[in-house]
Amino acid sequence: MMKRFLSVLAGLLCFTAVAGDKNVAQVEYRVLPPDFEKLPVEETEKWHFGFRPYSAESASFLWSDPNVIRDVTSGADTSDKHLATGLYVVCNEEEFSFLVYGALRDNAAKLEKGQNAEELLLECFFLPGDADDPAIENYQHFGVTSQTPHLRWKLSWMKEDRNVRWMFDAMKVEPRYTSNGVVLRFSVPWEVLWDKLPVFSKKKDNHWRLSVIRWGGSQGGETWGGVVHAQSRCGYLRMPDFTEEQQTAIMKTTLLKLWRQYQLCKNHTRNNPNLVPESVKTNRYRQSLAHFAHTWANVNEDRAFVDQWLKPAIAERDAIGKGLATFEKMSLEEQKAFYLKNAPLLANFQYDIDDAYAAFCKAKLMGAE
Repeated sequence: MMKRFLSVLAGLLCFTAVAGDKNVAQVEYRVLPPDFEKLPVEETEKWHFGFRPYSAESASFLWSDPNVIRDVTSGADTSDKHLATGLYVVCNEEEFSFLVYGALRDNAAKLEKGQNAEELLLECFFLPGDADDPAIENYQHFGVTSQTPHLRWKLSWMKEDRNVRWMFDAMKVEPRYTSNGVVLRFSVPWEVLWDKLPVFSKKKDNHWRLSVIRWGGSQGGETWGGVVHAQSRCGYLRMPDFTEEQQTAIMKTTLLKLWRQYQLCKNHTRNNPNLVPESVKTNRYRQSLAHFAHTWANVNEDRAFVDQWLKPAIAERDAIGKGLATFEKMSLEEQKAFYLKNAPLLANFQYDIDDAYAAFCKAKLMGAE
C-alpha cells in the first residue's frame, strides 16, 4: 500500500501549475487498451487529479487529496465529502483522446440493488493549436453524462466552412463503469483537425487548451480548466515530442482519410463528370436550354464548367495519389511540404467546387465571357 501511495504522489508531482493557476498534463503517444477503464488503477501515476472547486482561484485548491486518490484508484468505497476526478490524455496516428475518471458514491451498492449508478456530468471544450498562437480559435462546447453515452448538447461558435469543421459528428464518446466510478473516453480523429496537427509545431513545448468541468457532488462543481467559456484560463495539454516515425504515421494516416473523403466527393452524383453524357443531341429539353441563359442544378451538367475547371481540378487531385503511394520514402521535410500542399486540396474539394462555380456563373452573368 505504501508503495502504491508513493507512486500516486510521484505522479501528482510530475504535473505542474503554470503561474500558480493552470493545470498542465503531458499527452502520451500510445494506443489505448480495450479495457481502458482499468488505467486509473493500473497506471495511476499517469493521471492528473488537479481538479479544484469551481471558481476557486487559489493554487492551494489545485491538488486533490492524495489519500482520496489512493483510496479510489485502489477500488475503495468513495466518500461523500470529495469524489476524486482525474484526467489522462493520449494520442496516436489515428486520433486525439482524453479520458476522465470520476469516482461515484456507492456505485457497487446501487448496482447490487438493481438501481442505476450515479451519473458523471461533464461540460467540456478544447482548443486545438498552440496556446501561444494569437489567432482567434473556435471552440466547440459540449456536455455529456455517463448514463447517456452521447453528447447531450453541443455548440460551435463559428459557422462550419473550409476553416471550421463540425467536430461532434466525428467525436466518439464511450463510458466504462468500474466498481466505484466511471471512465469516460472522448476521441477525435485527426482528419477533423487536419490543419491543426501538432506535428507542425515549430517549438518543442506545444500546448493545447482543455476545459473540463464536473458538475454535482457536495462541492457543486469541480474544474480542471477555469470557469465556463474561459478560454484564457483553460488547463494545458503538453503535446509529445514526436519522433520522426510518429510524425510520418500521423500525416500519412490523416492524408489517407482525406483521400477517401475526396474520392467520395469526386464521385458524388452532383460532381462526377462521367455521370453526365457528353452529347445532348438526343434530349430535346437539353437542346432547348442552349437558347436562353441558365444555371444547372448539378455542376457536372454544365459542360463548359466541367471542361474549364472541374476536369483539370480532378486531374490535379488524382495525381496526389502517386505521392501518397511513396510517402514513406520521402524525407520528413518532404513529407511535411507534401502534406501542407495537398491536404487542403483533398479536404476542401467541395468548397473549391462551390467557389469556382460561383465565380464561373458570376463571370457569365457580368458578361466577362
